[in-house]
Amino acid sequence: MRRQLKEEYEDQAAKQEASRDQLRRIIDRLKAEKDQLRQELEEVRPQVRGDMDEDKLVSVLSRAFEGDDIQRNAARRGADVLHTVNYGVGGGQKQAGLIVYECKDTKNWLNDFITQARTSRDLHHAQYAVLVTHAFPSKESRPLFVRDNVIVVEPDRDRVVAVASLLRSLAIEIARAQSRTTDRSAATQLFDYVKSADFHHAVQFVYDARKRLESLLQKEQRSHQKDWAAREKLYRDFAERVLQVESHIGAIIQGDSTAST
Repeated sequence: MRRQLKEEYEDQAAKQEASRDQLRRIIDRLKAEKDQLRQELEEVRPQVRGDMDEDKLVSVLSRAFEGDDIQRNAARRGADVLHTVNYGVGGGQKQAGLIVYECKDTKNWLNDFITQARTSRDLHHAQYAVLVTHAFPSKESRPLFVRDNVIVVEPDRDRVVAVASLLRSLAIEIARAQSRTTDRSAATQLFDYVKSADFHHAVQFVYDARKRLESLLQKEQRSHQKDWAAREKLYRDFAERVLQVESHIGAIIQGDSTAST
């Protein structure tokens, strides 16, 4: 009889060990999902927060425009970031133009920023110059304005990408047209459009949508964290109770008379 009980105990113990392994895998999966969601949220936060140095700007633009050549300027002179616009022609790639970016990580505006951006544009023979900065002159409204054909924009990912996309599209259309007259006319229309309320409203809509998405993601993360914590506690409580039962059964089989009390 005792031998039969021992065999049954060992069989039950094997089944419980398999159950514990399954519980551990479930807990590990929950932790992995939680870490992944936290990583996604951390990737969103700095973009919405507006922190954008040269490396982050290169990263943001490279993800948005995979076919273009975007890199930091290694030379001491010139722009901080060089954005070569490419487009497809006859199954190949052709350069449409160059956009240069200046990044100013400062709270105080200087008119020299515009001069530096224009100088960098001329130095690199670029078509367009973009100044990315938190600092804005008191008479100019955020999130962007145009002065001396330099677009000044706050360091927000969606706003920078919107401006870059507009300049990129214009560069490609001009390259295809190959007309100086079209170039001057389109450039004038571009900067008129950037100054217009329509463009500001479009950029603001993208920004607001991004903020709402971040808020929803944060709520989702908090909800998941509560669910994960509750589920993890249930799994642990279940595992502890299983161990108690196993211990009790083992004590009975080993002949411990106190186990049955």
